[in-house]
Amino acid sequence: MFGNFHLAIRAWGKWGCIIKLEMRRNREFVVGELVADGYTVIDAADWDSSGVF
Repeated sequence: MFGNFHLAIRAWGKWGCIIKLEMRRNREFVVGELVADGYTVIDAADWDSSGVF
């Protein structure tokens, strides 16, 4: 019953890695396009709760 289960989990994990990598590339592309259009993009770590950078 569970003979191929480990193969399925391995395949699922590989696809998860691929999807995560593609989402990272997508984020980098979108941020790059926003900067190219003149938007100011900040790192979330630089954000202050008072709204001041």
